[in-house]
Amino acid sequence: MGNLHEQEFEPFDADEHPIPDYKDDPNYAGLVDEEGNPDYIKRIEMRGFLEKLERQDATSFENKFDQTLGIKITTACLGAYLTWDETDPQTLKDQEESENLIAKPQTGDVLTTLIVDEGDWFDVTFFDAEGNVLPFEPWKDYDRLEFEKLINMAQDGWDLSCLITDTRLFGGDCSPCDPDTQWRIRWLYVDIFGRPDKDNIARHEQEVSDFMEQVCEDLTGEYPTDFDIISEAFVQADEHPAVRREIQEKLQVLAVDIAVDSADAFLYQGDQEKALDILQTYISMVEELREPGGPFASKDCLYCCFENLAQHLLGIELLSEHQSVIRIQLNASGLYHLASVILFDMKDYHQALEYCKEALSWNPADPYLYYIASDICLELDLVSQAEQYLDQAYPFIVTPDAMALWYLRKAICASERLDFKFAAALSQISLIFKDSEDALDLLRYVERNHPEAYGTIDIVQSYQLLEDADIPFGPSATACKILRRAIALCRDNNATSAAISYAKDLYGLTGDPKDKALLD
Repeated sequence: MGNLHEQEFEPFDADEHPIPDYKDDPNYAGLVDEEGNPDYIKRIEMRGFLEKLERQDATSFENKFDQTLGIKITTACLGAYLTWDETDPQTLKDQEESENLIAKPQTGDVLTTLIVDEGDWFDVTFFDAEGNVLPFEPWKDYDRLEFEKLINMAQDGWDLSCLITDTRLFGGDCSPCDPDTQWRIRWLYVDIFGRPDKDNIARHEQEVSDFMEQVCEDLTGEYPTDFDIISEAFVQADEHPAVRREIQEKLQVLAVDIAVDSADAFLYQGDQEKALDILQTYISMVEELREPGGPFASKDCLYCCFENLAQHLLGIELLSEHQSVIRIQLNASGLYHLASVILFDMKDYHQALEYCKEALSWNPADPYLYYIASDICLELDLVSQAEQYLDQAYPFIVTPDAMALWYLRKAICASERLDFKFAAALSQISLIFKDSEDALDLLRYVERNHPEAYGTIDIVQSYQLLEDADIPFGPSATACKILRRAIALCRDNNATSAAISYAKDLYGLTGDPKDKALLD
């Protein structure tokens, strides 16, 4: 391992790791820089979300289980700081113990965590396997916020621990004012796990059994280890009903995610009926959540499980005029989406359409759900309704692939109306956004069976036909605005990879050199 001051380090780039000043940011005008302001706290949480997005660490957003550690709750970054004077060896010698403790934790190690609440402040302490107190602390404001959220769990007897998933070491000197002084910053990226006090587990065996039967009935045999951990996590002392509700909601989220994964696995094996059976079990659970008195029963709010930042921003932009949009973690849309696809393949089109509508009620910003609804309507000979779904999808298109599919489905609808000239024009436009064998097949079909329509169409006429029919060419202005906002948010928060991905989508949609410049 070596001494910390002898290890290779990265130069700390302030531009790469900035701390935004919200007081001077016009996007957050009116926010007060204090912990009590909920809007300010939401902005802090968004910064944390974007950093996880930038690291492209898929596990940051997964709910994992560990037989020893329990349920993964969230992620965070811990940091420790060390300085010494190169001209004074005694400085480093005096800090030798601290240096060793900072250098010691490695990827794969588990740190025990103690959180103490003192009313107007809290303290969090980390211990290594030998019981040494480590000089680390939550590094950024959103990391500290993650631990603040765990205070109640710590007070209710949960064992909290941190699994180190990655480390980084920064360093340099204090030039030009003090070049003899060296400094090091060590970061530990951690997954935070929680497990309830084992003394509480045996006291609620029947409650656990009932909950497992209700929520996890079809999967208990498939994922016994995972669900043993879920069971233990749900077991909470009777005197903490508020905590119980929070845990139950979290476990419903976990159960739904595993249900979708399990159904996918059965589909891969060719067992559609088993996959659908699992999904419908959890669909019943989700529907109960919308019943009167349930957590999602309010008619004044639209609860959405958006898949990415662009969908989230579009949802707020386009949907909030009609209802308050509240983002949730429960992937109810995924349940209905996959069930709809299975039923479509089984030719049960009416039920497939009902499930697709339900999926859209949980994520109305996903254009692909509208495409599925359109495909189902075509199978039911409801061409006009199929086009209505496509028109609803258009404002939410933020990728070239989705744009190409939109024009292709428009072309298929035109073909169903026997307007083969328009179908050929739309297919040509689709190919501008993405090469597609399906679009080429439709063009070949028109050429072979309706040469009079195909022979009179070229790209210029295609544009003209779109204009005459009031069909837009390219993305909506709102979608482009949202993509630019997503790029700016990611860039300002150092989510470089995500910013580049959104910039590629924007340039693929517009072809504008100004948008291409965003990639640089």
